[in-house]
Amino acid sequence: MSRNNTISLAKREKVIALWSTGYMQEEISSTLHLSHQTVSNLVGRFLRSGSILPRKPGWKERTVSKPEVVEFVEYCKTVKPSTSIAEIQEALINNNVCDVANIPACSTVSDILTKDLGFTWKKLTVCPKESLTDENLEKSLNYIMYMSGLDPSTVHFFDESSVIKTTPNRIYGHSKKGSRAVEVKRYASNCTYTINLLHSRFGVDNFNILEGPSNGLEMIEFFAESLQIVDEYGNPVLANGDTVVMDNCGFHHGHFAENHLRQMLDNRGVSLIFQPPYSPEFNTCELCFGTMKEYLKRNEQFSIDFTEIAIIQALQSITPVISQNFFRHCGFVL
Repeated sequence: MSRNNTISLAKREKVIALWSTGYMQEEISSTLHLSHQTVSNLVGRFLRSGSILPRKPGWKERTVSKPEVVEFVEYCKTVKPSTSIAEIQEALINNNVCDVANIPACSTVSDILTKDLGFTWKKLTVCPKESLTDENLEKSLNYIMYMSGLDPSTVHFFDESSVIKTTPNRIYGHSKKGSRAVEVKRYASNCTYTINLLHSRFGVDNFNILEGPSNGLEMIEFFAESLQIVDEYGNPVLANGDTVVMDNCGFHHGHFAENHLRQMLDNRGVSLIFQPPYSPEFNTCELCFGTMKEYLKRNEQFSIDFTEIAIIQALQSITPVISQNFFRHCGFVL
């Protein structure tokens, strides 16, 4: 352990107090019975970092980066969050912020990101370029304004999601050096299901499971069934004054499908609106599907053997409380 780490906090404070009042380091050393090097180290560290606390074992003093380097690193990560540290170092040189002699090390760039900028490593949220056009931004604003005038209790979101019957094989595994990692393939089937889901702040209103992809006719049949469902008090799940929201999937706008669906819903007094393009974050069904797939991953073998039952149990786990949180996440005030 370093000699400096054994000095009490009171003595450290005394060193800085004497130095602050004009004592020379030699005088402080003699007065407090400390070596001149110890006093010099304590004063030097106080000047560099403002700290007098002892260092932890293995501690290494961090190199302080120039403000222009910190600013450039922030710019690189703001413009493109996936930029690697090596790419940042290259950009620092190419833009004449640094030269090869004083380019910050990888650990220094990492410290800038975490300690100076407060950045954390997280999964990327991909934003399609098309969603940022003036036209789509205007559609998003109009949608938000319209939805803000609705009673959240009357809103129902609809969406579809595919589920592969069997979970994918893992790509990586361990084995001894010099030998391959061999694993027997756990399945051969690759059947795909499609889940149609209608969701409100009170929970999952209705869902069905199809083998293979969905289409406009399947959507019509799903809503024909949904219009017949009543809650525990005998009230229709889709009632007069409600609104159904769905995305812009191709067959949702099919000439027959959209017109027939609007007529079915109009007969009940239910409105149909579409989300802005490229905006899955507005649909609570996306969060329901995320919960469902997380359940399937946690119960892997059960999901392989009894996929449909696992899907049903996963969707049944979405309670009214969870549903209200999903609505809040999508911007509703409840």
